[in-house]
Amino acid sequence: MSVKKLGIGIIGCGKAGNYHTYWYSKNQNCLIKGFYNRTIEKAEELASKYNAKVYKKWEDLVKNPEINVISICTPVNQHKDQAALSLSLKKHVLCEKPMACNSVESKLMVNLAKEKKVNLGVFFNMRFNPVINAVNDNINKIGKITSIDTSFQYNRKELGWRGEQDMGTGVLMEMGTHVIDLALYWLGDIVRVHSEIGRFKKNSYCDDHDFIICKFRNGAIGKFYMSYNDPSFYDEQVEGLFGQILGEEGKICFLLNSYNPLKNRVFIIENNKKKEIKIRDSKEYDRIYPGHMDSFKILIDSFIKSILENKSFVPSGEDGAKTIKFVEDAFRNSE
Repeated sequence: MSVKKLGIGIIGCGKAGNYHTYWYSKNQNCLIKGFYNRTIEKAEELASKYNAKVYKKWEDLVKNPEINVISICTPVNQHKDQAALSLSLKKHVLCEKPMACNSVESKLMVNLAKEKKVNLGVFFNMRFNPVINAVNDNINKIGKITSIDTSFQYNRKELGWRGEQDMGTGVLMEMGTHVIDLALYWLGDIVRVHSEIGRFKKNSYCDDHDFIICKFRNGAIGKFYMSYNDPSFYDEQVEGLFGQILGEEGKICFLLNSYNPLKNRVFIIENNKKKEIKIRDSKEYDRIYPGHMDSFKILIDSFIKSILENKSFVPSGEDGAKTIKFVEDAFRNSE
């Protein structure tokens, strides 16, 4: 018996909209139905490629009864309205991170998803990256975790729309939420946050250089550094995420480069001896961000599977909301 394909609608046709679309198109249970983008040319390009309809208003796309799943790939200041209408019409929503501008918005989205009994997922694809898989497979070997230390940085000369006033984003929102989601996943709730928020780029309204220290409920300490201004922290690793997880019996270090999978590495240190951990190979690589390997595919396939099997999905809206609360705490404590 064949399963009826889920109709997919894409709101936002930039880089995120492109990779969402590509991986939906590879899933046999999906049929891409429509695109919306503020500049219609990008929507027309994707619609032509995937034989779908272009919408001049995102609201009309959401209201199409043949569309069951909405991917929201727009700037964060648009997420709440787009998610709210989609969820209220009982559409399943996969929202790019950060999921919302603030906790009021994220709570609204989470509550709507619960009320309408639909899935709300957040695109924390790093959870599915082979680098993080390797960390997960070995993290129990280092004993009780005492601290996590991460650096996530890029050297962006121009921020474009990210630096515009009232866009609701910045380095903490864009990159930091990825890292905070992983930390919460590994260590649980955060109870205290100390931060210094930097704004150094000219003609930009957003944060671009942040240092944050936090305390987890289980007693562990976290240190997070993220920057739009830093080209490298390591000769081998030009731009990306570097993490160190210290336990009572050892340490795990990992490197994750968004653009070059050959830079991706994981090490474990036990009894003062360092060993490199083999990373699972990807059969398929994302074309825009090959360093993320097959994590986009696995996330989207998992989201679709959760819908078809009527099961919950993680990373969920609740997971996304926790990262937004952390961002709010960091900004509040930097004042």
